[in-house]
Amino acid sequence: MMTATVATAQAAEKGKTEKIAQPEPDAPTAPPEPKPEPKPEPKPPKPKGPNPSPSPTPPPSPTPP
Repeated sequence: MMTATVATAQAAEKGKTEKIAQPEPDAPTAPPEPKPEPKPEPKPPKPKGPNPSPSPTPPPSPTPP
């Protein structure tokens, strides 16, 4: 009887530890992912033009005329 109780306690502890270990790495991995996503979003709108190089060239062209 004592052995059955120990086995159950070990199984319960193992299950609890496994479940806790999963959410721990998930939490720190989730926050960093959403942060880098919003940063690259504002950058793509600039190169949306014809090309990243011609983008800065067009402004000086309309300035002389």
